[in-house]
Amino acid sequence: MCCDRGMDFDAYERGPRAGRAAAYERGFAREGGQHAGGWRVGCHAVGDCAVRRVLGAYEQVALRHPDLPPGTLVVEHAFLADAQTRARAVRLGVGITVQHPLLYSLGGNLVRYWGPDRASQVMPVRAWVEEGALIAAGSDCNVSFFDPLLSIWGLVTRGTRTAGVQGPEYRVDTYTAIRLYTAAGGRLLREDGSVGILAPGAFADVVGFRADLLDCPVDDLPSQQPALTLVGGQPVHDPDGLLGS
Repeated sequence: MCCDRGMDFDAYERGPRAGRAAAYERGFAREGGQHAGGWRVGCHAVGDCAVRRVLGAYEQVALRHPDLPPGTLVVEHAFLADAQTRARAVRLGVGITVQHPLLYSLGGNLVRYWGPDRASQVMPVRAWVEEGALIAAGSDCNVSFFDPLLSIWGLVTRGTRTAGVQGPEYRVDTYTAIRLYTAAGGRLLREDGSVGILAPGAFADVVGFRADLLDCPVDDLPSQQPALTLVGGQPVHDPDGLLGS
């Protein structure tokens, strides 16, 4: 795992850290090249420089391992990724994971330290989806909160705790948000035949709600509570006895 939190690409390319960023890319490409034949590699990258450097390393790995299945190489977070960067990731088959709880919790600080323009571009989920990225959503708990429904609400609204709505152009609909939190994760893990879906032969991990999450008002999503939960087809939460004996 490699982590570089560089914010500004130009500052990194021309500033005192330029050599360090280039060294990270070379070193990661070397290590990734050794392991990617059998391992799946996820690299945390937040700033635009970091995301581009990671993709540069992944491109070198892909040259040495041209038959890597999509999703073998993953960028975690990818806060800042413009259209050119997204196209590189899609072309390489790189998986992308996004975590709205980070934007929700850190939005105020992002606006303060990065400025409103950059903060509004954090995690352009709709663009990733429309451009065909292999993308899934999660929480990054314990860095931020776990609550899936508040996270789904955030993917739909782009709302934050203290900084209002950031980047409304990157909202997705409720169905897409739920899919990113369920079936898309199975696809990214290459377990889409058994997890994240309701289908014969799958693991039957089910959470049931009294409301229809697709039809209820979006601002009601965070307040919905599970009415029942099954893990592997076995009830683990059924306070009202809805599943019977």
